[in-house]
Amino acid sequence: MGRTVDTALLAPRDRAEAARTFLDEVWHLQVDFQHPPSEVAFRLDMDVLGPLAVTRTTSSGLQVRPARGQARRERPPGIALLVHERGLGGVVQGDRDQLVRPGSVTLLDLGAPYAFGWRDRGRSHAVVVDAEDLALPADVVRRAVTTGLPRSPLTDLVVAHVGRLLRDVEAVAALDSARSVGTGTVDLLRALVAEAGGGSRLRTATAQDALLAQVLAHARQHLGDPRLDAARIAAAHHVSVRRLYQLCADSGIGLAEWIMAERLERARRDLTDPAKAAWTIAAIGRRWGFLDAGHFSRRFRAAFGLSPREWRRRRREE
Repeated sequence: MGRTVDTALLAPRDRAEAARTFLDEVWHLQVDFQHPPSEVAFRLDMDVLGPLAVTRTTSSGLQVRPARGQARRERPPGIALLVHERGLGGVVQGDRDQLVRPGSVTLLDLGAPYAFGWRDRGRSHAVVVDAEDLALPADVVRRAVTTGLPRSPLTDLVVAHVGRLLRDVEAVAALDSARSVGTGTVDLLRALVAEAGGGSRLRTATAQDALLAQVLAHARQHLGDPRLDAARIAAAHHVSVRRLYQLCADSGIGLAEWIMAERLERARRDLTDPAKAAWTIAAIGRRWGFLDAGHFSRRFRAAFGLSPREWRRRRREE
C-alpha cells in the first residue's frame, strides 16, 4: 500500500495546508514551514510493508513535531530510523540537540517530544515501527535514543539494509513477500535498539532473532531458485551450515521442511490466482523451484491431499 502527497500538483495557496493535513492525519504531526505558504514545496511518498512504514520526504525548509493529543493514535508510537540525504538539519529530543548532515542516521523515539527539520530545501527518509511491533521496553528505547547508535557490525548491517530498502522500496512493495521483508526489517531494528539500549542478555536474544528473520526473509526471496539450500543461505549470511541449522532448530524450524512448505504454499496460491489462469501446472512449479513436474505433483499431493491439477479444478468449480 502506497500513498503520496505532492504539493507541486496543487495551487500555491493550497500547498502548505495540504501538507499539514496529510502529516496530521497519517502521522499526527504538526509542521511549520520556513517559507510563505505559496513557496512551500513538499513531497512525501509512503509505502507500508506489513509492520513497517517507509517514507521518503523532499521539502523546502520545515520543522515537524508530534501533534498534541497523541492519544488519538490507535496504536502507541514507536521508533523511526531517519536517514538524511540532503541539506543541513537538526534533531532535538530530550537532552540531545544534534546537527543532521547528509548521510546522518538518527534514531527517534516517537513516543517522546521531539523536533526535526531543516532550514532550506532538504531530503530525508525514514523507516517507522509501532511500539507494539517493536516489542521492547520503553526504557530500552529511551536509552538507545540517548546513547545513540553504537559503532558495531550490527549497526553497519542495519544501515546498509535500510539504505538498500529505501532505494528499492517501490519494487519491494509490489512483491508477494513484501510483508516478510517488512517483518525482517523490524527484527533487525529491534536488535539494533536492543544493542544500543539493552543489557547483554537482551542484546544476545534479539541479535539471534534478527539473524533468523534475515535468514528466513532471504529464503523467501529466493524460493524460486532450485539451487536454494542450507549451504547457499549460510554463505549469504556469513555463518557456517552447522550454525545455521542450530539457529533454526532453536526456534523449532527444520530448514529444508520450511523451504518446501513455503514453496508449496506459494504454488497453491498461484494455482487459484485468476491472473495465472493460463499458466501451466509445470510453469507454476518451476516458478517456485520445482524443475520436475512429477516431483512437484507428488509433493503437492502429500501436502494438500490433491494433485495440483485437481486442486485448481476444484477451486474453479467452487
